[in-house]
Amino acid sequence: MKLTYIEKDQLIKVEGPSNELFGLKKWLNRYEDGYMFDPRFKNKLWNGKSTKYNKKNDTVPMGLWKEVYQCCYENGYTFDFTNKKEFPLNREVKKKEFYKWAEEFFSTYKFQPRPYQLECAYLILKNRYGNIAVATGGGKTFIYSIVFFYLKHVYKDKKFLLIVPSKTLVTQFYDDIIDYAHDKLDFNIKEVFDITEKPRTRYEDKNVDLYIGTFQSLTDDEKYPRNWFKQFYMVTADEGHKSKSKSYRKLLKRTINYADYRWGMSGTFYDDDSYEITEILAKTGPILKKITARYLMDKGYLTEVKIKGILLNHNDYEFRETIERVAARDKKACYDLEVAKIQESDKRLNVINKITKQCKDNTLVLFHNTDYGEKLFEYLKEKNQDKDFHFISGKVNNKKRNIIKEKMKETDRVQILIASFGTLSTGVSISSITNIIFTQSFKKPQVIIQSIGRALRLFAGKKKAYIFDIVDIFNEDEFVVTKKSKFSNILYNHWKKRLKIYQKEDYPADSMKINL
Repeated sequence: MKLTYIEKDQLIKVEGPSNELFGLKKWLNRYEDGYMFDPRFKNKLWNGKSTKYNKKNDTVPMGLWKEVYQCCYENGYTFDFTNKKEFPLNREVKKKEFYKWAEEFFSTYKFQPRPYQLECAYLILKNRYGNIAVATGGGKTFIYSIVFFYLKHVYKDKKFLLIVPSKTLVTQFYDDIIDYAHDKLDFNIKEVFDITEKPRTRYEDKNVDLYIGTFQSLTDDEKYPRNWFKQFYMVTADEGHKSKSKSYRKLLKRTINYADYRWGMSGTFYDDDSYEITEILAKTGPILKKITARYLMDKGYLTEVKIKGILLNHNDYEFRETIERVAARDKKACYDLEVAKIQESDKRLNVINKITKQCKDNTLVLFHNTDYGEKLFEYLKEKNQDKDFHFISGKVNNKKRNIIKEKMKETDRVQILIASFGTLSTGVSISSITNIIFTQSFKKPQVIIQSIGRALRLFAGKKKAYIFDIVDIFNEDEFVVTKKSKFSNILYNHWKKRLKIYQKEDYPADSMKINL
């Protein structure tokens, strides 16, 4: 198979025998996440699969070149790049020179880069387009900083854009990167997002080196028109697994043919055989390096974790029969019934309270539904007056969130943060959290792994992180699914899917049963 890089379109032209092209088309034709719930699939108008292969002109996005290579390798096809010298690498970056610069730059520094952080930074600098998979707590911000600082050192007039998924992460990155820069580098940073407070810039009277903004704000065409993005030498997508979203793709597309670097980093990319991973890699490039949570734990960079499934049997056979009938025709309606049922349960609240009482260190309590979150906050606060309670949902503004984050660092009294998955599951760094309680069900690997990551960061005195996963079951039969008991309620099925993810990530997990 022959591949030709087309620079102006950021595409790869593919040529070869018909059987090899057919094999590549099949390789890239993949099921979309949640395809079975799509009306088109239900009505047999679509088979649930999508592809990044353009059949009209036999091209794939440049970022998928490694996928093409993997297809050729596994199927025994030839793999021949016809114009290797034109392939987008930064050939000016030399490994020895980079490591020598890093050694000198960080020689008297209060933060010392870990070996894998330097390797990840070098791979990005060399490859220009790509992604780095680093487990939560692996120091992604420091890797970003190394890349930014080195390019600032080499190309003094270049500008960078860091796109993040939330306002909280804008301020977190801003503070951390300034802390890392310290007095070692004249590095000017500016926030670009819409809040009631005035976005900050490090030096008002100097040109900005790095802009940090949310993708929600940056898609405002009036404030940030297409031409605004042409100024950036490098564009980076934090939590790169989100770059499959339309907003991220829109922003990244605007940088094609302008940004010399376009890359991302996350701890929770989609599975290698998913359509969603091809969506991400198409715009930002292949995954160049994976640093797993198990590796970081084994090296002593992360806290060990223990997961405990709390299986609550509601012992409601009548309700179980109801949801079994509903599930046969509408699983979404069944799920809604189950959620409404558990949110009404005082006995369930009492179990969560007992777990909270046993927590002797700072704890994060995560919820989905805001009404239930507020109910948890009031109930737990009343029952645990020896602890300090805080609440964050989408309604809480960024300024208050940052104040709460600072309060959560205190350890003279136990701090309990009741927060929504949407605001606290991804990216937010609070190293003092030792315990996490999942009070509502979910099954997406990205949410699960990111949520666990909130407790993995090292902190003085923290020996192990504990995750309490609340699971809801409606009769004893469901504890053991047998041929006689084929129906298993949806919230319990979610637990079984989470358990597989825990096993895949090598997190120790067991469970205990409680009859309500």
